[in-house]
Amino acid sequence: LLTVPALASGYAEGTYTVPFSVEGLGRHNIAHESATVHVEGDALYVDFTLERVDPRDHAPQYDWMDAGLGRCVPTADDAAFTCSFERLQVPELGTVDVTALTSAMSQPHEVEYRLLIDSSSIPAAEPEESPAPAEPAEEAAQEEVPATAPAPAPKQPSALIFVSLILLFALLLAWIQRRRRG
Repeated sequence: LLTVPALASGYAEGTYTVPFSVEGLGRHNIAHESATVHVEGDALYVDFTLERVDPRDHAPQYDWMDAGLGRCVPTADDAAFTCSFERLQVPELGTVDVTALTSAMSQPHEVEYRLLIDSSSIPAAEPEESPAPAEPAEEAAQEEVPATAPAPAPKQPSALIFVSLILLFALLLAWIQRRRRG
């Protein structure tokens, strides 16, 4: 699975129950009003359930759902008229556009939905403590370098070379201009 760095890092790691809804479902299915969000390192996952309400003859018919980070295959429960998605990886919380493959209406086809994941109840991650500045160690300056260690490469006087080239170029331009005049 792909992970999206830095987006999840704004939230404290853990598992949270949050308000949830889905735009675009139509009249046959509804989303349960809460979802579970898993914050794991730099990855965000959401678990949620869709329920068939009209007519109540089978579970919602989805083969997969994808928020751009990999497909999630649901578990259908025809007795409860539900279809549950577990660990759908999302790039962010809030408004998330998804594509799903449904076999409703006899022909498999893709549909677009918008998940609304309310992250307001998820605590922010604690800022990472920056390491204490290194204290100047006199011992480090006095450490002996083993005889097997390669000698450090001499520093190249790149700034001096660069300035010299600029001056040489300026002199060349001045010489060219004088020759043209005279």
